[in-house]
Amino acid sequence: MLDRRLAAAIGTLVTVACCACSTTDAPALPDTWERLSPDRAEDGTTIELRPDGTGTFTSVPVWDGTLPCSSTRTMRYSGEITWTMHDERFMVDAAGTPLVVWGGTGGFLSGSINWGKLLVDVCATKDGAGQDLLAFVSF
Repeated sequence: MLDRRLAAAIGTLVTVACCACSTTDAPALPDTWERLSPDRAEDGTTIELRPDGTGTFTSVPVWDGTLPCSSTRTMRYSGEITWTMHDERFMVDAAGTPLVVWGGTGGFLSGSINWGKLLVDVCATKDGAGQDLLAFVSF
């Protein structure tokens, strides 16, 4: 009898935890994020996203097309972009160069997305992430 109650309690906790992990809340747009360099200094790189599926990148690293894709094989892009939302992330097209923009996490095992922080993945696809992420914060 105790085993059944324990199993039921664990099942309930897992269900609640999984529900908390799958939030689909998008950030309030328009918003602008700025990249911080490794020494935490502002470097002038910004991402602006607008609610109509457009935005502006200012000096944002994007993949340069050299295989294999890597965050070390980037070029700076400044200009207009388009985006669509897919599974809690932005699929971005920067003049024909695709990249993925993720919201930061709200905290350890919180399951919430912190849209005050963006993570840019120059090598990701809608089906998977790359290895290196670039961080941006909202201002």
